[in-house]
Amino acid sequence: MMPESSSTQGECRGSILVVDDDAAVAWALTQALTKAGYNVNSAANAVAARKKLAGIDLVLTDVRMPGMSGLDFLAELNRSHPALPVIVATAHGTVDTAVAAVARGAVDYLPKPLDLDRTLAAVARALGNQPLAAQARPSGIDQDLVGTSPAIQEVHRRIAAAVAAPTARVILVGPAGSGKRLVAHLIHRHTPGSGTLTIHDGDLGLPAPGDGTGTLILRHPHLLTVGQQHDLAGQSWRRIISLLPDQPARLPLRQELLSALSGLSITLPPLDERPEDLPPLIRHHLGLLAGRLERPVSLTDGAMAALLDRHWPGNVRELRQVLEEAAILATVGPIAPEHLGLPPDTDDHGTESSSNGLPPLGAATRLATARLVRSHPGEVHQRILDAVEEALIRTALEHTAGNQLKAAELIGLNRVTLKKRMDQLGVGKGD
Repeated sequence: MMPESSSTQGECRGSILVVDDDAAVAWALTQALTKAGYNVNSAANAVAARKKLAGIDLVLTDVRMPGMSGLDFLAELNRSHPALPVIVATAHGTVDTAVAAVARGAVDYLPKPLDLDRTLAAVARALGNQPLAAQARPSGIDQDLVGTSPAIQEVHRRIAAAVAAPTARVILVGPAGSGKRLVAHLIHRHTPGSGTLTIHDGDLGLPAPGDGTGTLILRHPHLLTVGQQHDLAGQSWRRIISLLPDQPARLPLRQELLSALSGLSITLPPLDERPEDLPPLIRHHLGLLAGRLERPVSLTDGAMAALLDRHWPGNVRELRQVLEEAAILATVGPIAPEHLGLPPDTDDHGTESSSNGLPPLGAATRLATARLVRSHPGEVHQRILDAVEEALIRTALEHTAGNQLKAAELIGLNRVTLKKRMDQLGVGKGD
């Protein structure tokens, strides 16, 4: 049974209330925070949390809970306990969630699954009166930055921080096609009081910045030219957003220019580093295409498997282009593998694909993994292994007319091991 409150040896660093309906998450946070020297209490929902606020120095709350949501609880706390810092954590975050959390008074926003080191750092920052950012009041926000991977959740968190600090310089780092310009537009559009937006793509000279309310977006490699011709530090731009392919320290930029551009850094991950975001990204762009083409747009299972099995050096931009071309080609019915413009017999590594009409093993595995990440977190590895081994054993038994000794030889196992796995997987029972 999880303790309601705990203490630790030595001086207490502060009292924290963890609000989360997931008992396992609450227990893990309680243990980690207690070990770090905090006094910890917990509640499963906002109603229970209201009764435990006395003496609390910080609240760490989930978003999705029965009854009142974490964001509504945050807004309530901001009214009733305006000096009480609140950190919001969620596994279902979007840019909208991150911005809304900061707008309602959160001092920080953390994506789930929680990284304990980052959580402890956020708690120490909050109790040290070093908030992530001041409050902001943005109105609605687009859902174009699609994905729920930890990397994208961190991008959401940093966008919220940038929106809430309207004069901060921002550096967006990431490979071509990863969404840097999209993020720049999101930051500008949802920063309260933003003025004009100017994108410098290498044209001659910089437009007059006006009254200091505008945002300037600078794209590499034009930064070198701009830095030589203009004193950015002396310009009256309210905000400068720089789009870079790599970390500034690795680029040949003058120190004066680096100083003028330095600020909050946001790293956009390559698409290959967040494969779990591929299915929702694909669905998102199919929906956009259906609206533009004014007809249903869908994928066959084979086409989805081919997309999931492919590497995307061009990132989201390349994915969008492939889907757009395929949707135009598939004039009748769903998009099939032949509409994607991908080689039919090899993947992008030159490895032979299946010739029997089935998706390659890598594609099938990635598709299954993407589904299991959502439905059975923490069990993905074992479930994938079980599924593959069960299919392997059943196929071997079919090829050997049910002869277990021959099936074991075919697979490369001894008969005892094969029988053990058959029993564990339920193969042969009621088949």
